[in-house]
Amino acid sequence: MSGFGYSPKPLLDLDLLKGARKDLEQVGYPPRPDEKSTRERKLWDSIASRHPKQQQTTPITFAPHVARDGSSPLASQSWSGGVLPVRAEVYSSTEVKPLSEKPFGHVYGSWIIPNLRPQLKADQPVDGVYELYNWVGLDGWETNETVKIGILLELTVESGKVTNHESSILVIFRRPQDPNFSAVKLDGLPVAPGDVVTGFVGPSSSGKSLAWFINESTNTWTSYVVNFELPGRSAEWITTGQGPSDQGSNPFPNYGATVFFEGFAAQGAEVTKGIERSLLSNAVTVDGSAERGHSILARASSALRVSAST
Repeated sequence: MSGFGYSPKPLLDLDLLKGARKDLEQVGYPPRPDEKSTRERKLWDSIASRHPKQQQTTPITFAPHVARDGSSPLASQSWSGGVLPVRAEVYSSTEVKPLSEKPFGHVYGSWIIPNLRPQLKADQPVDGVYELYNWVGLDGWETNETVKIGILLELTVESGKVTNHESSILVIFRRPQDPNFSAVKLDGLPVAPGDVVTGFVGPSSSGKSLAWFINESTNTWTSYVVNFELPGRSAEWITTGQGPSDQGSNPFPNYGATVFFEGFAAQGAEVTKGIERSLLSNAVTVDGSAERGHSILARASSALRVSAST
């Protein structure tokens, strides 16, 4: 996996608010937005003014749990959230804004990490492996290549008892020539349910892409550089996952809801689109849904309990 990317090293005494673009790039920090991108610049300034600490992390190869039917949650259609493709914007039945040919250069998104819980059957936790993913990313909607960064929640139940419950930062990517996804955990920066987090995916140096992540609750951040660039045909704010089932399908685990906010996707230096313009997508094979205001609410609509008769 080391040939796919790397974690940038800290640069001592770097002032994020005053740092030159080349210094921010060297440590793997998102570039300072143009002042004309008012909402995005406000978010960037708000985070940088807190002087967050860069945490060196170690990338560790991660393989998602494979379901009984051989499927992986990373390739599943069971996901909910918002996708913003490069497209014409319809304001009314007669007014259509011309299609912008500019690709998305980067994407931001913030959310609160939900808490993962097992399904219940006859008031007892259902044995098995549960995984939940929250991410922001670029591409993968109409292209093969993609980079996403977010949270992985893992829970294991054995003999009716929880034996493992952990949270990790996860980078997911697929190169243009690859048939399957790859993923790495960024080990060394703790995250937990209830933390407010923000992710970013965008360009690094020429021919590379940056996946950046901050835990705003602990004021620490880290990043990972992937060794390929993205076409920028779509931006994403997504929740997906899987849990065990007696029927062989893999419904969402119980997680309450994920609310994505402060979502921005930039087309060029001066055009930033908000998460409220994204297309909503509901899970295909499970009862997961997405709702939109100025944020996106992704949740599992299925009942918290599995029928005792199944």
